Amino acid sequence: MAFVQIFRPRDQIRITQSPSGGGRGNPAWDFQFFIPDYKVGKRYQMVMRAMYLPCESQQQIERACEMHRRALSGK
Repeated sequence: MAFVQIFRPRDQIRITQSPSGGGRGNPAWDFQFFIPDYKVGKRYQMVMRAMYLPCESQQQIERACEMHRRALSGK
């Protein structure tokens, strides 16, 4: 199975990895919501879509995600 998170490009999400976050030999993958020049009291939001699907190949995952990537990028 594959778990996929798809973010809007304009939200400037950064994928991060902690070598020990999931325990010995099991790195943790996380994301950070980067907000340049943020203002206290202002509302910010990000948009993300998630998919959980059988993992047959990288190409199959890319095909399954393409519609969502286009929708989130506004194209």
